[in-house]
Amino acid sequence: DTRFRIGSITKTFTAVLVLQCRDDGLLDLDDALAKHVDVPAHGDLTIARLLAHNAGLQREPFGDVWDSMRTPDDAELLATLDRAERVLPSGRRMHYSNLAFALLGRLVAEKRGTTWAQALGERVLGPLGLAATTVEPTSRATAGYLVDAYSDHARREPVMDCRALGPAAQLWSTAGDMARWAAFLADPGAVDPAGAVLKVSTLSEMRWPRTVSDEARWSAAFGLGLLIVPQRDRIVHIGHDGAMPGFLAGLFVA
Repeated sequence: DTRFRIGSITKTFTAVLVLQCRDDGLLDLDDALAKHVDVPAHGDLTIARLLAHNAGLQREPFGDVWDSMRTPDDAELLATLDRAERVLPSGRRMHYSNLAFALLGRLVAEKRGTTWAQALGERVLGPLGLAATTVEPTSRATAGYLVDAYSDHARREPVMDCRALGPAAQLWSTAGDMARWAAFLADPGAVDPAGAVLKVSTLSEMRWPRTVSDEARWSAAFGLGLLIVPQRDRIVHIGHDGAMPGFLAGLFVA
């Protein structure tokens, strides 16, 4: 029952929330972000490209998030969006972006008329019985440590509140809940036979490669919020990894 930070595995949950909105007729993946969210910049980027990390947005919001350990709230994220760079032409190639998923979380909140966290609890965690997966740490949360490379001294890391970056990296979970989430991503028809969370065909769409991580080796790709890693003998792993101060996580299934 120990709770760990799962970091960017959180993005797979946010992607499911976005695809739920699409299946409910609230948006189209080829829609521009500005059609659904009032943004001061980058509104022409499509929802699909934000999901597949090929929109060209810089990795983090404007500022020094990982130096200061201070993240913007929703208002600050939008107010400084025009200061965030587009480091590549949209659709050109993969460029991983936490900022993109912060905006997708904002999109979910707008379409559902609530917060990202509330939508997540009501539409994913509750229906799948993921009671140990939470936005905030509980009394069962373990501490994360950084071990100094030269002295082997273990330093306790601060608990970082992602705030507006929550849809990209905020969640805490257990090994058991992560195993159930992995089973859902691998075989949604077995875990969610009624399709209460997402249709089997939609999960298949999410698993289809949209952009490769590099043009030379093609060793990995992104679908719609899912990392796709080819293995030998025509086997493909899907899932995501994650890192937060003091924690490393990974979830992949065939």
